[in-house]
Order: sequence, then C-alpha cells, then structure tokens
Amino acid sequence: MLRNARITFLLVLSLACQVRSSCAQGTAASPHDSGQKTFGAEVSWATVVRQLNGSQAPIELPAVERLVTRPGSFRRIQLPYLVYIPEKDRLLMSTLCDGWARLTHSDDHGVTWSELRHVYTDDEGQPDIPRSTLSGLRDVGHNAIKLNYLGQGKLLLAAHESDGGWLWSSHDYGDTWGSRTRAAPTLDIGHTSNWYEDGEPIAKPSLPGYSEISVIRAKNGNLVAACRKNTPFRFQKLGKDHYSGLGITVSKDNGVTWSNVHGLYDWGRHHPSMVVLENGDLVMSYVVRLGYPDTVDGYAQYGIEAVVSHDHGDTWDLDHRYLLALWHDVRWQAPQLTSTVALPDGSLLTAFNRVHPVPQYVMGESAPSPSGSLVTRHWTPVSANASRTIVMVHWRLNPGPVNSERRIIDAPPDSDLRNKFDPHPVPGWRLTQIRKSGNIAVKELGANVTASAVDQNPNDILDDGGYCHSVVTLQTMPAWVEITWPKPQSINEIRLQPGAPNLLNRDHPGGTSTDCAPLDYRLQYRREKQWIDLIPPVTNAQRFAEWAATAPGLDPLSFQVVHKFAPVRTTAIRLVVTRSTDLGFRDSSEENPSVPEDKRETILRGIEVMEAP
Repeated sequence: MLRNARITFLLVLSLACQVRSSCAQGTAASPHDSGQKTFGAEVSWATVVRQLNGSQAPIELPAVERLVTRPGSFRRIQLPYLVYIPEKDRLLMSTLCDGWARLTHSDDHGVTWSELRHVYTDDEGQPDIPRSTLSGLRDVGHNAIKLNYLGQGKLLLAAHESDGGWLWSSHDYGDTWGSRTRAAPTLDIGHTSNWYEDGEPIAKPSLPGYSEISVIRAKNGNLVAACRKNTPFRFQKLGKDHYSGLGITVSKDNGVTWSNVHGLYDWGRHHPSMVVLENGDLVMSYVVRLGYPDTVDGYAQYGIEAVVSHDHGDTWDLDHRYLLALWHDVRWQAPQLTSTVALPDGSLLTAFNRVHPVPQYVMGESAPSPSGSLVTRHWTPVSANASRTIVMVHWRLNPGPVNSERRIIDAPPDSDLRNKFDPHPVPGWRLTQIRKSGNIAVKELGANVTASAVDQNPNDILDDGGYCHSVVTLQTMPAWVEITWPKPQSINEIRLQPGAPNLLNRDHPGGTSTDCAPLDYRLQYRREKQWIDLIPPVTNAQRFAEWAATAPGLDPLSFQVVHKFAPVRTTAIRLVVTRSTDLGFRDSSEENPSVPEDKRETILRGIEVMEAP
C-alpha cells in the first residue's frame, strides 16, 4: 500500500511537471540563484483552470497549483501581495506572518521562495514597527501591507494603521530597505492597491458605498478602479462583510472625473487584483466568499475566479470567466485577498490565502492539494492546526475561441444569474443535500412563504442550498409567517433561526438595541381549515445572550431554537409572534421608546421544517 502511494505521488508530480512545462510554453523553470532557500513546501501538483463557455461545457486549461507556505511553519501567514521586477526577472511578495510584515522573493517564477525576512531591522535585529500594530486584526483591516514597484530598482512598501500609515523604500530591487517614514495623510494606502505610479500617488475615486479600491493604468491611458461594494441592505443585519460586492469605474481624464460604477457582482465576490497584459487586455482576479452552493455534507464552498476586459476596463466578460481554485470549509472561513501578476512568457501567477484547519502533513508520501481544486486530496493528516496559508495558481488565458453568449453580463447585477453559480454541478446534488439535511422547507419541494408586513421577499427564509443566507424582518406586532406545500408533508420538528446578533448594542448608544428575536409565539399546523398548536405557546424563549453564554466561541449565526413534537401530516405550518426582544429604542433615549409596540420588529434568519421518518 505504501509502495502504491509512492507510485501515485511520483505520477502526480510527473503530471505537474508536464503541466508546468505547458504553462511555460516549453520553457522549464529553474532557479536563477541555485543557493536560494525556501520557506515553502517545494511541492507542485497538476490541476486545471476552467473557463466558462456560456451554456456549453467549460473549457479546461492545464495549470499548476503550489503551496508556498509549509503548513505549521507559521500560525498565520496571510495577505500575499506580489510584484514582478522585470530587470531581475524576480517576484517579490509581502505578507503578514504571525503579525509581522515580512518579505520573500522568488527567482524561478514562484516555484521556490527565499526565507521570510523583516522589511527593516535595527542594529539589534529588531523590526522598526511593533508587532501589535500589524496584527491583521480588525484595528488595521485586511489590507495592512501594500507593495509597489516603481521601476529602476525602486520599491515602496506601505503599512496601514488606524491613525495613518508608514512607508519603507528600497532602491536595490528589494534587497535592502530604509527605515520607515510617515505616509502623507492624503495617501489612502489602507484601502487602495496599486497606489503609486511614476513616483506619485495615483488619483483614486471617492465613492460613497464602496471601499478597498484597486486602481491600475490601462494600456490606452485610462485609469480603471475595481471597488468593493458595501453589503446590500437585505444582508446588512447579518453583520458579515462576506456579502460585499464588486464594481468597476473608469477615468479617461487621469482621475479628474470617473464614470458611474458598473456593478459586476452585487454580493459575495470582492478583494480584486488587476494586471495589464501585453495585448492591452486586463485580467482581474477576486475571491468568492458567497454565491456557491454548500456541499451535500453542509460545508461552504469558496473559490478564486478571474475575469477579462478586452476594452481597457469598460466591459468585462463575465460569461467566460475563469475558475482558478475551489475548495470547501466550515462556514465563514473564507479566503482573503488575491494578487495576480503577469510573467514574461505571458502566463499568470495568482496568489491568495485561505483559512483552513491545515494538518501537519507527512511530506513525500503522497501528492497534496490543499485547496481541493478539482483533484483528489491525498495528504495524510497527523494533527490538526487551524492556520492561514498561501496558495498560488500558475495559469494561462485560453488562446482559443469561445461562444458569443451574454446571458450573465446582460442580467442585472443583483440577479441570481450574476451572483449564484454552481462551480462543480453534480446531477441530483440538491435533492441529495435535501435528503441528508431532512429540511423540507425548500423551494425544490414546492415550499412557499407568505407573511405579514416584511422588508423583503419572505421566501428568503427558505434554505437555498447555501448560496447565500438572508434575513427577513417582520415589521409589525403581532406578526406571522406561513409556509405551505402543494402536497401533504409528514413533520416532527421545526428549527427557528431567530434574530440578528449583529444588532446587539449597535444601534443604540445606551446598549438597549436588540437582535429582535421572537420571545412569545405559537407554532401551528393546518388541519383541514383550522390552525392547531404543534407545541404549547412559547413565552420568554431563549435569547441570544443566554445561548451565547453556554456556547462560547461559536458563530453567533448558528444560534437556533429547536422544537420537537409528535409527527403530524399537513400542507402548511405557521409561526405567530406576539412579542420580540425589540424594545422600540432607536436613538439615544433610554426612557421613551421611539417605535410603538405595533411596529416593533422580529427578525428571522431561517425556518427549517424537518421531515418525520
């Protein structure tokens, strides 16, 4: 068995080498510096990048995937930022490693990387910025480190802090760096990529409702800005930035004016990185945090995609986008940041980092694939260690023809066609998922939702297979929600996913805003023309704070209240709410509620109705 594993390992490595050679158009990569050491596991494996082709089958393109950080070498290594230095044929990458800003370089197009090093150290070998200010946590955001190559050996690296930013400069292609200097207050390095050009800051648009702006100079002279769109209203109460979207704006007068933002995706896709190719095409990579369905086992799927503009950023070919990587993980453990560069042979290198329980692996016995990109995992786990790691995909654009379909780009930016996509469809997948979960409150079984006054489509309460997780607000008190089926269903359990924990202590300075979870309610089923209680009327249902005290460390959005009962057969159930945790406070007053009792709200993140055996 061990012999077979070794044979498999050698075969996959051989295939990886063949694909690597194909990606490089027959030019084998070899280190320019034979003494270069690596901090990454020197393992590559063959994979494929898939290009969508409208309603036709995707086009598969050979590619190479690499793990460039050895699992376990650092607890957190994240936020990769790549630049290509043509004079040296060198890649330089900045990262955030266990809270420290560090650099590494590759002289063989990303196959191996030098040992990680601090940007600048004093005579005692200490870095000149405290670790705590570059922790990668919320006080500095997720774009703390930025790297720009200005040509002729000069580089700038920036670190963003809550009270401004720091700059380091190098004049010898990144070999040595001077001590830090304060960045100008007007230089918004915290939310801008490609922020310097010809020694001067690039003009960027001021866009209410957008952030994390990546600006690049197109070949025709236009400035193209990719922008992270704020979370749409219907998802805001969930308090997850995974719901941000992606848009594009173009300036044709060097940043004096900008076009209206052209929305590409309304939610779930962001963290863009753009690169200009020799022929003038623009390639933009980005992360996919939402918009893929869950696996049949209930894991969330994440990915890295790329899209091309053939007209200097004015339009983008969404119908023929590229799927670079795909994997599954627990909910909300999504990737951060992409960084894409063009290599001299016309190929592309895209780096990203992902949060994953990366095991300490036995190296050399089998071929790894930590992102699960369309190949089978073969690593043998020894011990689990939640970590962040960096993965790279070496790939090429498709040189051949594609069809002329425009269904996706012609659809509205907030449509399901734009934002929802199954990257690896399997016949019968959804029905298998439904059978395994036992939840029959799904549209595939004909479930339909009606409700008293709500802020959006009440059918958003239904599970959609994991593409997104919405929230519905009932806007009156009392309030009701009814789920019906075209045929009778046997049920014995209802799971309520109540409230929006993100609202706690946020709206009201006095701390009395609430998650608007139902407190007093009845669960009923319809028998002939009557509504019959499934359980005794509920009073003072469990609140989020009570649940959280017993479940420290769990995702707040996993809070649910389960009600079991003797099996019944019915075509409809309903929830009738007569009181919620909404106390009516919406301003700074703690004495006089601003919302009358009949207008107080109840928030529901979902209702699952379980089929009886």
